[in-house]
Formats: sequence, C-alpha cells, structure tokens
Amino acid sequence: MRPKIAGLVDTIIDEAIAKVSSSGRYEYRKRNLFYVARDLFQAKYPDAGWYETYNGFASDYVNNRLNSGTVSFAGMLSEDRGRQARRGYEKCEEAPLGDRESAQYPGPDKANKLIIVEKMGHFELMVTNRFPERLDADLICSQGIGTRAVRRAAIQAERQEIPMLYVHDYDIAGLEMLDTVKEESRRVKGMFVKAMTDLALNRKQIDALGLRWESVEQSRNRIAKLRRLVKKGAVPPEEQDMLKGHRVELDALTPEQFLKLLEDTLRELDMGKTIPTEEQIEDAFRDRLGDEDFETNASKEMQSRIESEAAKVASHLLGGVRTLVHNFDSDCWIQARPRCRWTRDANELANDARDEVLSPEASEIEDWLGRNPFDYWEYVVREVFGTRAIEDVDGLILDKVNEEASRFPIGEIMEVMKPQAINILRKVVEAATEKLVELEAE
Repeated sequence: MRPKIAGLVDTIIDEAIAKVSSSGRYEYRKRNLFYVARDLFQAKYPDAGWYETYNGFASDYVNNRLNSGTVSFAGMLSEDRGRQARRGYEKCEEAPLGDRESAQYPGPDKANKLIIVEKMGHFELMVTNRFPERLDADLICSQGIGTRAVRRAAIQAERQEIPMLYVHDYDIAGLEMLDTVKEESRRVKGMFVKAMTDLALNRKQIDALGLRWESVEQSRNRIAKLRRLVKKGAVPPEEQDMLKGHRVELDALTPEQFLKLLEDTLRELDMGKTIPTEEQIEDAFRDRLGDEDFETNASKEMQSRIESEAAKVASHLLGGVRTLVHNFDSDCWIQARPRCRWTRDANELANDARDEVLSPEASEIEDWLGRNPFDYWEYVVREVFGTRAIEDVDGLILDKVNEEASRFPIGEIMEVMKPQAINILRKVVEAATEKLVELEAE
C-alpha cells in the first residue's frame, strides 16, 4: 500500500461515497466508487498520481480500510465471486453468493450441513451430479479465495449450530484456505468460524485409492506457510515432507469416487442424510392428509349412497315403468329421505377415516432413502406415503358410508314411498287406457 496516496484518498473518500450512492439512496460496487473517487482525487490533487489499475485501488486502499475499520463504505457491494446451491424440497437451487446474498443467507433449510467448496470446478461437478440432494447438504463455493461473502454465510450457519465442512485439494494452498476461514486474519478481522471439518483427501485415503502424487515446485513463501500450518497443528508433522513437493487434486478422483469419499467420510462423522424422528414424520404426514378435503369426499359418498338406495326402492316399486316417470326419484325420495338417518355427519366420518390411517415408521423412510438417495425425507413422507394414504382414506370413507347406510330402515322407507308409487302407476294405467281407446277408434 502506498501511504501517501492512501492518505490523500482519505480526504475525498466520504465525498466520493456520498456522490456514488446519491447520499445513501443507492447501493454501488467498488468499480463505481473507483471512477468517482478517481475524478474527485485528480481534481483536488492533479499532480499526486492515481492508482494505475482498479485492482490496486480495490486491494491497496478499499480492502485495507475495510480491514482496519477506518472507512465503512456504507452501501458498497462486492463482486459476486461466490456461488451457492441450496438443498430444496425436490431439487437444489443455485444462485450467486455476494454481499447481499450472504447478508440475507438464512442458513440451511432442508440441508443438515453446509459444505464449502474451494474450486468452482468441484462445485459445478457436485451440483450437476446432484450431490446436494444425495448428501442433504447446502454448498457454497469460494472460488479459491476466502471471500467475505463466504465467511458471512459460514458465520450464519455456525450461529445456527449447523455442521460445516470444507472440501479442497490436498495441497498447501487448500490447507491454507481452510485455515484462513477458521482463523481471524489481519485483513479480515472478526470474520471467522471456530468449527470447520476438513473434508480433503488424507494420506490414508490417497494410498487406499491408489492415487498418484503429483510433483510440484513450491515457493519459499508457500513452504513457510506450510511450516506455520504444522506448528499450529493444522497439518500432521509426518505429512510435511510430502506436501513440500507434492499434491493430489480432487480432480484425480472420478465423480463416483469423489461421491463415495464424501459419503464414507460423512458416515464416519455421523453426518449422513437426515433421518426424521417419529414425531417429525407424524407431523408431516398429518399435514399432508390435512391438505385433502376428505369432508367433501365423505359428503359426496353419503349423497351417492342415498341416491343408490332411492334407485333400489324405485326399481322395486315401479319396475320397468320407472323409466317413464322422471319425477319419481326427486318427489318420492324427498318424503322418504328423513328416514335415512346418518348416525355421524360427513366431518366426523372423514376424521375417523383419516385417524385410522397410520403414518410410516422411521425405518420405512430410511429404507426408502437408501433406495432413492436423491429424495428428501419430507418429500417421501408427504408425496409418496401421503399420496398412498389419501387413497386409503377414501377407501375407508366408502366402507364407513356403506356401514352407516346398512342401518337405513328400508322397510319404513318403502312404506313411505309406496302410496305415491301406487298413485303414479294408476295414472300410468289411466293414460295407457285412454291412448288405447284412441288407437282403437282410429
């Protein structure tokens, strides 16, 4: 950092921020601020010389002042260098991860863990192959740098006591990245997480998989960083010599090997897929059944059964003549209907049927997830077992309606309908006789 220029920039930075944000009414990016600050600076100090590039201004001035806390840069947004993939109800949802998103990051919803991925290539591979669904995990990618956005998201997850894991290559750079997220640094004060599990390859796994070590030249600075990591306990001393001149990238694994490595490691850490409790299953199952209007279904079945009984009585009383008498069902049945007394109303009958259907057990959900690893437990409970249960409830409703209808006093109903049936038949006979006379007269 050039102290002379930075000190001069301090004299115009508040004015630049006010101008670029229209006095706080708009959010802005570093590049917007760069050009506004440049113009104000050069107008005030024409002979002082400005930063040669945007990166110089962003790194030497903005980041330094942010880390020291001397300038707040209210309303400034950083570049969206991170990505996130959130495990959803049916599939994962991918989105950028910048300042705005990380500030609003609510923590995992359907996931039970947060996995931070070092490289975008690994992130894209995991999303494409549906690792978030298979692992019940949210993913965020730092693109090889410890961005503030990634740190903010991790801090949000830590506050909710969500397990966090870091996936990276087995090399000094990857181990250093894990350390920078876990430890407070001079440049990023107050933004670190305490609990972060390392999901990188280790010597034992590398040997077991038969992976080849790749030779690599390390700078003195990188070797010094390795020594610091060993001293802090972040790297086992016995691995120091190998890491000095070798590395193994995750890309050396096939996607299937990569997935198996993650699943095996997560299983050892007891961080596999979410298996719900019996109470969670019961709540989700009953919520799903509550979405259905079983009361209406019961009411329709009861009405259908009444109409069915009416048809039986009409057929018995009128026989083939019934087809000529369109008003018999409605007129006659209105009189007899009070005899069809239901001992329970539609609401009570539907609730009884719903309560008789049992929710699935946790072992059934676990078995299903073992055979369908991309599914989420709540989806399985609601959409698989819940949909089946809906059919069962409708079947029970029909059985209960038939049971209730069997209590109808059909004999009494027949007596109520018989007088009108006789009257109708008499009218039919009279009409038929008159027609017969007319035909004979012709």
